[in-house]
Amino acid sequence: MKRITLLLLSFIWLLSCNKVEHGSPDNETISKRLFDSLRDNDFEKTESLFPDKGTYRKIMEQATGVEPHESAYDSLMTAGERNFDMVRSMLPDWTTTNFSNTHQELSKREALQFGTITSKFELKGEFYKFSFTSAKYNNRWFYLGDMIWVAKSATAGN
Repeated sequence: MKRITLLLLSFIWLLSCNKVEHGSPDNETISKRLFDSLRDNDFEKTESLFPDKGTYRKIMEQATGVEPHESAYDSLMTAGERNFDMVRSMLPDWTTTNFSNTHQELSKREALQFGTITSKFELKGEFYKFSFTSAKYNNRWFYLGDMIWVAKSATAGN
């Protein structure tokens, strides 16, 4: 009887692990995972960093006080992929890049915390950066799809 109970509990545990948990407990993890996805040219790796549709709706309602349009989530994902491709195109070869560090500036809008995150990485002794926005909801940080390349003149000496 104990074996059946243990087997049943193990099976339930395995089923519960199949759900992908969106977001991250901290911005450093999001930054590193975005960098890894850029280096590997794999946008699908970033999809779990975005909020799911329901969470995105709640974030936007709390941040703006207005319920987002039905297509807002699709627009977020489309913009996220477009921005990923734009940042990726700024270097001819990402395979030998190395992550350096993350800088975050936090702010509050209504009851939500937002972060402007800058990720720094190195390629052949030169440092480069990209930046993005994240939002904290239910103790998890979510990438909001607005990754941009930071111009080299703005990174000099940093």
